[in-house]
Amino acid sequence: MLQRKFLLVLLTSFIFCFSYPAISQTTITSLQTGSWNSSSTWQGGTVPGSTDNAIISDGTTVTLVANTTINNLTIEGGGVLNADNKQMTVNGKLIVDGTFTSKFSAASNLEFDGDTLGGLGSIIIDATTRSMNLNNDAVILSTSDLTLYGNANISSGATVTNKGIIELTGNLTGNNAISSVWTNADNSTLIISGALLSTGVLNANATGNTINYNYTGDQDIKDPASSTYYNLCAGGTGNKNLFASVLALGDLQINNSAVFVSNNFDIEIRGDWLVQSSSSSFSEGTSNVSFTGTADQEITNTLGETFFDLTVNKTSGNLTINNNVTVSNSFVFQNGIVTTGSNILTLGTGTGNTGTLSYTGGFINGYFERWINATGTISFLWGLPAGIVFG
Repeated sequence: MLQRKFLLVLLTSFIFCFSYPAISQTTITSLQTGSWNSSSTWQGGTVPGSTDNAIISDGTTVTLVANTTINNLTIEGGGVLNADNKQMTVNGKLIVDGTFTSKFSAASNLEFDGDTLGGLGSIIIDATTRSMNLNNDAVILSTSDLTLYGNANISSGATVTNKGIIELTGNLTGNNAISSVWTNADNSTLIISGALLSTGVLNANATGNTINYNYTGDQDIKDPASSTYYNLCAGGTGNKNLFASVLALGDLQINNSAVFVSNNFDIEIRGDWLVQSSSSSFSEGTSNVSFTGTADQEITNTLGETFFDLTVNKTSGNLTINNNVTVSNSFVFQNGIVTTGSNILTLGTGTGNTGTLSYTGGFINGYFERWINATGTISFLWGLPAGIVFG
């Protein structure tokens, strides 16, 4: 009886020990420049397998000679992975501090099936034939300052959350209008020089995040979720075209030689309005620009700014005009303090277009002028907030 119990204990232990086999996973670092499949390229003489982790070390260039799959891939600063004509698939973490380059073959893309992307380097992909495919939910690390030369594609059902800085010189597309999602997290930046999610969802309202449209030429501004950006920047050159009314929770910046074209859509802004270059401008159309922030806000354009309709509705904080501002059609003043300093806020553009003023509350600390057509009997609201009427 004692022997039976002893054998039973041994048998149970044996089964337990071998029911959970360990999965071997090795990290292998490049030793010298060479082909991926050459044992002499790698420390220890072992070519990384599909479940291993590979590091392309500083000063070495590793070239793919066949389609290759890896778990984690790290390219150190000064390291190069040349994937021309071959497909690279990464199932885990991809960190690029050096250079990943992939050209020529239309059938070979960078397939990123992992969950973590980061680095301070460059991913170079032939934009005419290839793309970086983001196939699963993934996070771009907050420490990242990564440049992707080429196109990127978000698969159906995948959400990419950017926590760092990433510049994309090509198009960012989605396979599905609803389930392909790009989310800019707090204080992150996306600089985009191509089309931004003509199909797919853009989340851009997280605190401190910035979407920068930076193409050298005309570019459409994506209507994001809830039509809300935090910081919105129109850069590069050409027309940056609105196709929906938007809310900017932070700043709206127009720089380089860009023209921010409203296409008659309205803009609400709770941060600063900044035209940062004498060669950039705002094409107002018949839009209404509303300043509604609860903190101090500024309007800056060294050449002076023109709005078609302007609304000021601030429950707290000042709106400071750093340069002359003209409102060509309608000025709706609901609440707040407008400070002009030595600059002038002007309503109307001439005797044939005197503009209209709707006043509810607030006051102007500085200079305000408006056009009056003096033909016949007139009645104009002039003083703010006293409401002095000339007739």
